Amino acid sequence: MGGNMKRISSWDPLKLRFVKNISGWKVNPISIGGRLTLVKAVMGSLPNIGATNEALLRYLCEKINQVAIGEGSDYYVWSLSNDVGYSVSRTRAHIDDYVLPSAHLSTMWCLQVPRKINIFVWRLALDRLPTRLNLSRRGLEIKSISCVLCNHVMESAHHLMFECEVAVELWRRVRLWIDLLLPRFTEWTDWIAWFEDWRESEDTKARLYVIGESTVWHIWRFRNSQLFEQPPMKRCILFDSIRLFSFNW
Repeated sequence: MGGNMKRISSWDPLKLRFVKNISGWKVNPISIGGRLTLVKAVMGSLPNIGATNEALLRYLCEKINQVAIGEGSDYYVWSLSNDVGYSVSRTRAHIDDYVLPSAHLSTMWCLQVPRKINIFVWRLALDRLPTRLNLSRRGLEIKSISCVLCNHVMESAHHLMFECEVAVELWRRVRLWIDLLLPRFTEWTDWIAWFEDWRESEDTKARLYVIGESTVWHIWRFRNSQLFEQPPMKRCILFDSIRLFSFNW
C-alpha cells in the first residue's frame, strides 16, 4: 500500500472499504458463509498488504459482529422496495420515473368538452403536440420550422398558442368578450397555475376553463387547416367559432 503498515492509520483505507461494503448490505441476517464472502471480497480488492495487524483485525471483527445472524438461509432483497424478491411492477415504475417526463401540475379533465379536447390539452401541457419545432427535435426532416401562421418565429407550442400574432389577437378578443382582465400567458401551464388560484364559484370557473380549452383548440385547428385543408379556414370566423363551441360542447 506504500505506507508504514506498523501504523494503525495506514490501515484506514481498508477500514473504509469494509465499512462501505457492510453499509451496502440490505439484509440484516448474514450467514457465516456470507461473512466469509464479505471478507474475501474486500481483501481481494486490495493490493498485497504484507502483514496482519492485531488492532486492525479486532476493528474489522467488531464491525462484522454488529451484523445479526439469522436462523434461515440467505436471500435477496429487491433494492427498489423493501419486498423480498424481484417485482415487475416496481421495475416498470422505476423505469417510467427515469424515462418519462414529469409534469409538475395537476391534470384537469373537463367533463363539459369532448374527450379528444381533453387529450389535446393534456398533450399541450406536456409539450407533446406535433409542432414543427417538436417534429424537428424528433429527427423528422421538414422544409421549415417557422410558425405556420406568422412565419416569423420557430413554431413551438407556447409561441403558437400565446405569442403568435394570431393568438395574441384572439386572446385579446376573448378578454373583451368575457370582460375579465386575464394576464398575458406564455404557455398553458401558466394558464393552469392562474386558473387554480382564481377565486370564483365552481360554475364560473368551469365555464371559463371551457372557453380557454376552446381557444387553444381552435388555434390548433386553424393552424392545421392552413397546412392540410383546401380551402383553409378563414381567420375572420375563428373567434365566432370559439364562442359557438364554448356553449355547444
